[in-house]
Amino acid sequence: MTQPASPLSLIRIPRGFGIAVGIHPKQSHQFYGSLLENIRQLLRNSRVVAMGEIGLDYTTPENTWSYQEHVFTRMLSLAPSSMPVILSLRDWEHGNAYLKRYDILMRNSAPVQKVHLHCFTGSAEAVIKWNQMFPNCYFGLTALVRNLGTGQREAVQ
Repeated sequence: MTQPASPLSLIRIPRGFGIAVGIHPKQSHQFYGSLLENIRQLLRNSRVVAMGEIGLDYTTPENTWSYQEHVFTRMLSLAPSSMPVILSLRDWEHGNAYLKRYDILMRNSAPVQKVHLHCFTGSAEAVIKWNQMFPNCYFGLTALVRNLGTGQREAVQ
């Protein structure tokens, strides 16, 4: 009996590119035990260069937040410290999730963890705090920067 093909074997990846795997916070409800093992296996593949997007999305109904935190913690338990994690942290409070939830990463990752904060819209205070806790933290910006408030523009600077 032959093994089924890995999902990665079905993808054509151009030279110089890699893959990130994870469970987006809005998809946390699709998390189940065997998926954790599948992701663990995928992380061993040399084409996988990052874990993500993983994180928390507080723009969803509040009754989903604790489960999102559970899935986020489980995903972090799989991420090697040598592999970047791509975080999606969103809320309606314009970046307050960055200050509220860096503690989950602190409890579940080494300070040397490479972190990419995807679509960052947080404050200058958040930038300082994240850089203090995770010196290998990078902040991704998108076209949303044109809609940022004063505090968020200070963070970009």
